[in-house]
Amino acid sequence: MAYLYQPVHCSSAMDDADRITTPSTVLLRGRIVWSRDAFSVTMTVACMLTVLVLFHIETSSFIWHHISPALLIATSYIELVAIACLWLCNSTDPGIIPRGRVEELEGMIGVHEDGELVTINGVQMRLKRCTTCNIVRPPRCSHCSTCDNCVDGFDHHCPWMGNCVGSGNYRFFYGFLMATTAGTMIILSVSIYRITRISHDTDKNFLDTLADYPKSIAVIVITFFALWLVGGMACMHTSLITQNVTTNESIKHGVNHKSPFSTSVCGNCLGGLCGARLPSRFLMYRSPIIISMDDADDL
Repeated sequence: MAYLYQPVHCSSAMDDADRITTPSTVLLRGRIVWSRDAFSVTMTVACMLTVLVLFHIETSSFIWHHISPALLIATSYIELVAIACLWLCNSTDPGIIPRGRVEELEGMIGVHEDGELVTINGVQMRLKRCTTCNIVRPPRCSHCSTCDNCVDGFDHHCPWMGNCVGSGNYRFFYGFLMATTAGTMIILSVSIYRITRISHDTDKNFLDTLADYPKSIAVIVITFFALWLVGGMACMHTSLITQNVTTNESIKHGVNHKSPFSTSVCGNCLGGLCGARLPSRFLMYRSPIIISMDDADDL
């Protein structure tokens, strides 16, 4: 047998000393959770806003009058979606499991030092103990050394988001990747097309024309490299979603890892991107429940 934890809502009169803590900043009963890495997301927002401001200063009028107002509106909408997903991924609880107490971990019976084995869909998995958070980690949970938290459904710690990516905010991370990839492709294509059009109308060489528009040079260079980075990650995570495999599992077990949680391509995509999300565990206390080996398949 192995102890797992089931969240139970706490009363408002609960003493602060009894609340389970975390190194992260928690606001509004877990509706907003910020990690300690604020610098990274600040730099990401600064880079995004710099590109967007330069692009709209240089190109908005050209798109409106020479291409289509609909393209400008669609581009602006995609940019807003990317920024919204960035905010949600950064401020949403990724699935942090609040810390327990040393006496709770020491008092657990049936949990070996090297972890208890459970069988999930015919695959044996080990429930390991985390002596930092004083819990027994459930399947797919891992401790992030950057955030110093155990995260359920841990995918990776994203330095651009300044937060862990886990079961609670993965859909927002994926939405950011897709929206940023689409927006970057449009911005890069339109910027190049504009310079080509001006070069053709003025009978000048493309590079000579480009030299007259330093803002466009900055936009083209930044979006070119961003497209390779973000677009590549979007393709990789699309593949992982269809297999129901996290980045952490892919790194540990290899690209051919078969997840015991996988159902079908459609089922994995719907479950990962549209399935119900568990509420934040913050400002809850946990009562230990015993799950037998026979019940582990139902996890």
